Amino acid sequence: IEDKRPLLGLCRGLQVINVHLGGTLYQDLEAQFPNGLKHDYFPNYGYERDHIAHEVDLAPGSRLRHLMELDRIPVNSMHHQGLKTLAPSLMACATAPDGLIEAAESADPDHFLLGVQWHPEVFELTDPHTRHLFREFVAAAGRFRDK
Repeated sequence: IEDKRPLLGLCRGLQVINVHLGGTLYQDLEAQFPNGLKHDYFPNYGYERDHIAHEVDLAPGSRLRHLMELDRIPVNSMHHQGLKTLAPSLMACATAPDGLIEAAESADPDHFLLGVQWHPEVFELTDPHTRHLFREFVAAAGRFRDK
């Protein structure tokens, strides 16, 4: 993070980034976020990895919204923890209908640091918008390497 290396966190990766930078987590959404949606559609509970759990709203002006080229996207959801307080150096860039932060990115526009709570790798082959996310991450890594 100090070197501004490109970083893309998926699911728990978002949570790790947030905690490392000073944010906190709900340890168990069902117990600590009681009016929330169901977010734990785990494959071992009988759900497919591509099960669409809900949509998320992408924040205007965010890197994620720019990359996805949409203001709302459907996502899968396989987590029982979630962001409680956002780290000071991050900005929320996607929220679920229940208000849970589902993605965050660096407030520094020169640093590709983005974490999403869902698993976009499941949709990379079928959704061109998701491909933009991975392509930009790879491009940012290439630019960093070339510095």
